[in-house]
Amino acid sequence: MKKCITLYLLLCVLLFTGSCHCDHNDEPTPPFKIGWVVCTDGEIMPYCEFLKSDKIATAIVYWVNPDLTADIAGFAVYLNDLPDAAFSETELESQGTSADIRAFDGNENTWILHANEKINSPLAKNVFDLWTYGQSAYIPSVGQLVLLFQAKNNTELRLNDRMAGVGGDPLADDADYCWYWSSTEVAGQEPGKAWLFSMHWGTIHETPKLQGHRSRPVITIYR
Repeated sequence: MKKCITLYLLLCVLLFTGSCHCDHNDEPTPPFKIGWVVCTDGEIMPYCEFLKSDKIATAIVYWVNPDLTADIAGFAVYLNDLPDAAFSETELESQGTSADIRAFDGNENTWILHANEKINSPLAKNVFDLWTYGQSAYIPSVGQLVLLFQAKNNTELRLNDRMAGVGGDPLADDADYCWYWSSTEVAGQEPGKAWLFSMHWGTIHETPKLQGHRSRPVITIYR
């Protein structure tokens, strides 16, 4: 794709890792760490404990906030992609997202897209239709997708293996089929374009909003 912008060191992130092998006793201690499983009843538990349980998984923790005083404790990624959908049904005007590629504001962006009465967002509708078990899923911002890309590429964590192990779909990694919508509009081109993110390259690509592309919802975990 043209006009791809490689994201080098957008953020300095503290990543926590855990083993994917249940013959090791090195799972991190509570409250939770990257790679832990978010269950449909709201419990968050170590991967190996989940495999021994009868619970149902809904997401995997992919980022833990190193600031222990913050209200946001972390982010978790849903187990499945949503089908291709357009960001917007029109290119006439901005839908009002922050357009900040460094912000962790996917939740706010998705609410704004869904609440815009003038411009319908099939992308936002898809994720609102997904809501189950009381968990408020949303389309991640570019900044949140950077964190997800970093977790996916952590060879010790093996996020995709864990996702498959609990019945989910691995994040797409094929060079030609690895692009996901973010919820972030392109600054200066808000009426017509938003950012796609590559889970293979870790790059973003400004893309006409009328195009249909997949998305992978995430949730915020609060303290």
